[in-house]
Amino acid sequence: MIKKLFVFFFCLVIISNVIAFDILSSTSTSSAETPEIPPVTIIVNPKLNNKYSPGECGNQTVTCNNLIDAMESFMKVATLVPGSPNRDYSMYQQLNLLLADGIYDFENNSISLFNMNATISTLTPNSNSVVFSGGNPTLASPLFSISNNSDDNGLKPSYIQMDGIQFQLNQTLLIVNTVSSFTDFKINNCQFLNYNNQMASMITINQGATQLPLENNAIYFTNSSFNLISTGDSIPCMSLTNTIVKINNVDVLNGVVGNFINATFCSINIENSNFNGVSTSGGLFGCFDSSISIVDNTFTGNKAVSSKSGGSIINMVSDAFNRFYFEIAFSTFVNNSAAGNGGIIYAVNTLDTSIETQVSNIINSTFTGSSSLSQFGGVAYLVNIPLDIKGSTFGNSTSNVDGSIFYVFNTSVTVSNSTFIYGDLPSSSTLKRFNRDGPFDLGINYAFFASGSNVTFQSTNMYSVSIDCVNSVIAINTIDSGIIGPNDVQCSSCQISVGVNQQSYCNLPQTISSTSSTSSTSSTTSTSSTSSASSASSTSSTSSSSTTGTSASTTGASSSISTGGGHISFVVASSTTSKPDGSTSSAVLNSPLFGLLVIISIIISLTL
Repeated sequence: MIKKLFVFFFCLVIISNVIAFDILSSTSTSSAETPEIPPVTIIVNPKLNNKYSPGECGNQTVTCNNLIDAMESFMKVATLVPGSPNRDYSMYQQLNLLLADGIYDFENNSISLFNMNATISTLTPNSNSVVFSGGNPTLASPLFSISNNSDDNGLKPSYIQMDGIQFQLNQTLLIVNTVSSFTDFKINNCQFLNYNNQMASMITINQGATQLPLENNAIYFTNSSFNLISTGDSIPCMSLTNTIVKINNVDVLNGVVGNFINATFCSINIENSNFNGVSTSGGLFGCFDSSISIVDNTFTGNKAVSSKSGGSIINMVSDAFNRFYFEIAFSTFVNNSAAGNGGIIYAVNTLDTSIETQVSNIINSTFTGSSSLSQFGGVAYLVNIPLDIKGSTFGNSTSNVDGSIFYVFNTSVTVSNSTFIYGDLPSSSTLKRFNRDGPFDLGINYAFFASGSNVTFQSTNMYSVSIDCVNSVIAINTIDSGIIGPNDVQCSSCQISVGVNQQSYCNLPQTISSTSSTSSTSSTTSTSSTSSASSASSTSSTSSSSTTGTSASTTGASSSISTGGGHISFVVASSTTSKPDGSTSSAVLNSPLFGLLVIISIIISLTL
């Protein structure tokens, strides 16, 4: 019996090693990197008017005359590079289009870049003489398209980079319409001049698409400029959906647009940029169910001209709970105005069944000369948008009705280490304000209007700042409040306490709405501090230019889709797999061949 058991286990060990070797060999073969395919470089020169057969241009001897011919030459030799191990993912090998100085007319250079891994740059380093011009504003087709609406399974990404190009177009520059496949578009050191089209945006990405769990597009602008862009009052310069947007070191000057960016289901990050003299109908950044971060920027003399839409810089509307926010940090705003509510910021959460808990932030920023020309809120108009303000200065802001600095409704605001100077109303507008219960002095101009809200000021300087309070609780916890006496506050069912002794200026019977009362001042402060840190982290993560795919293999295995380098790669380093319950199992034990050979081993041992 012992002999039979020995034979059985001996055969079992031999069989296990044979199967393990076979599995490791196959794993090594499947995970081996696809042989590197060299890039294709094609030179284009619009001045030479070369003669060549179709697909036979692009080298230094015979350059292509235009981009259409260049793409024809590329497709003649192009190779699809599959992903590994998921070979369903594929993209064409790297294409480098080098453009000689000259004028590239719209008609002969309109191309598709879908599923491409392409760089479009100047042949001469640092040249600024490669210019795309022309186009017919009555036509809808773009210069560059990334579109495959009829056959888009999400497995055909596109990675495009443009460098050093100047665009003077009257027809759409870029349309992306891929539904689910990922698009990464990087624009560096480019100029966009005199775009004039009153019928179509300069850039459109997946307009009208439904919201996805994560953004499937990314567009980046660095070291670039927009000057004299004109799309009229109703058409945005860029219309983007499900897109990560990052703008760094960009100048936007003297345009007339509906919005500079109209964003739906997007994440926007603006850094180190200048926006001067831009006229919009609905603000530079029109955000629906989108978040926006503005860091280290300057905004001067911008205006939103429609009285139906406020916020010259941010016009933000959300119908979702605890998800979207705005953040402003280390930025300067000078003489910006809106005809509607909110001279700088119009932010409204339309949910009337929930109290928004996602806190927006203003940090170390300066606002001077902000105006709401016909409505409320010289700097900001907020409805159900919690706000935390730190280390910021607000001076000489005006509104036509009330809240010459802030108008807040059904929300919570916490202000710390900030300064407010002379929030005033135009004298002719004081008669338009509503006379509520109690004495009312037409000579008082109210800087803050709060309704159904909780507002707390901590260590904040307030000079000649007055408050109009309705169904709210306001605590001014500062030594020098700047409030002179009860004539500087207008109250209706409010509680206002001022100074270290918390002197009460309004203490009328409280009828604060249930919506606002559930957000206490203390909880608001706590939420604000945690959300400020989390929102910065969220901005950083959502503005990343890479996307990580979910691996089908498990323990010891990883897979990723790298967008930064324009390639897709999967690496499998182990044959261990994970079950739905979280446990693991060996590929050797799961092999059908293993079970068969175990039975053979038993038979051999029994016959001896």
